[in-house]
Amino acid sequence: MRPSDFEMRGVLKIMAQKELARRHFLNFVRGSRPSNTPLKVGYHTRKMADIFQHSLENYKRGISSKIILTVPFRHGKSEFSSRTFPAYVLGHLPDTEVMLVCYSASLAHEFSRDSLNLINSDYYRSLFPNTRIAKTSKAVVRWGIDGHRGKFMPAGLGGSITGKGADVMILDDYLRSRQEAESVLMRDKIWNAFTNDLLTRLAPIHICVIVATRWHEDDLIGRILHEQSVNSNFPHFELVAFPAKDDRYPSGYLFPERFSPEWYENQFSALGTYGASALLQCNPVARGGNLLLIDRVVWHDSLDSFPPNLKTVRFWDLASSAKERMKSDPDYTVGTRAGMVVRDGHPHLYVFDVVRLRAEAPVRNRTLVKIARADGPAVRQGVESVAGYKDTYTMIKDLLAGISKVEKISVSGDKISRTSYLEPLFEAGQVHALRAPWNAMWKDELSAFPFGKHDDQVDSLSGALTMLRQKTSSDFFSI
Repeated sequence: MRPSDFEMRGVLKIMAQKELARRHFLNFVRGSRPSNTPLKVGYHTRKMADIFQHSLENYKRGISSKIILTVPFRHGKSEFSSRTFPAYVLGHLPDTEVMLVCYSASLAHEFSRDSLNLINSDYYRSLFPNTRIAKTSKAVVRWGIDGHRGKFMPAGLGGSITGKGADVMILDDYLRSRQEAESVLMRDKIWNAFTNDLLTRLAPIHICVIVATRWHEDDLIGRILHEQSVNSNFPHFELVAFPAKDDRYPSGYLFPERFSPEWYENQFSALGTYGASALLQCNPVARGGNLLLIDRVVWHDSLDSFPPNLKTVRFWDLASSAKERMKSDPDYTVGTRAGMVVRDGHPHLYVFDVVRLRAEAPVRNRTLVKIARADGPAVRQGVESVAGYKDTYTMIKDLLAGISKVEKISVSGDKISRTSYLEPLFEAGQVHALRAPWNAMWKDELSAFPFGKHDDQVDSLSGALTMLRQKTSSDFFSI
């Protein structure tokens, strides 16, 4: 029985869709998504798809491509660069060696698994029936294409890639956090890994794509751009940036198909000028002094103007080691009580009280008990959990048993990177403080940070904010 015209139109439509997916990378990505989570397409996704498509076409013609794509966080860059492009390349050119590098091997292996599952899918086999995973492949760590020399090699930046070459190399995010970004040692390590290891692995004709959310002006991309400007022999990368907010976008925002204008403005507010210039606008700026703008604090004459029934915490920055007690200008033990509320999508930090003292452990401990009793059981007390203070946490927990709940707070990174969430709150005028005798010393120390003699009150406030963020379900700290 001959198929009806209706059936023939259905068959021809499916054939046309498959051909479009084979020829156009954006259609391929669309088709690879589950039906319940369709791909959201915006200005930058179309542009990125065109860039990847053009690089593949150039490669087929024997032309190399070196590209840098900078994209804000949570805007789907890895969907194109790491999850689908390797599979698309291997579908067209199954003899290609593809290397994917991320800041950690575990993240690269996660993307490897996604690509592996895509190639094994019925959708992919209907498009590229000659590209199949070799039976000898070692799961996500390294896999090849059956009957061809093509392979997929995921790796962590700085990991072992000796003896491996790459026709296509993708570097998807080389920094994982603000802490790493602020470390010159880490930035040097990444630069050396890129120049000494990755660039030396590229085949004579190649595709090399760096896709990243930027954190720092002196990061890998910043160094590449600088080197290109002073050294004509350095490999030239084409830079394509997609800032979150720009007049060239119809709505003014990069991805309204996914994020509302309110979401963008909340992120700008939460990150402040320094953080937003890098993470959202793809154009990091140098950090200046006076990180905490104390002149923008909102002062309150009484608790009556604070939000009613606001849950608070108190974080203790302890000066208890021999080194801290015996130096010429000893550190202080500081306990900051604070609360936080989200208003119109913006976090507001309220500082109720700051206790500051220099004392040996017995006197300090009696003070902690006295303050905890005054705070009441509803106020959780927090202490840091790092080397040198782990036993202190247990001691404080036993000391305040039956008086208050004590929480162990992990503190990591240098002091400047730990204030990255405080800085935008001060800048936006979203820090509120009660007028009290402790104000003068508090203002002096915070105004001088990071160049003042002491930073105990800064550390205590930063620790209190860490406690509050852990208990807040809002989307404003969402990097």
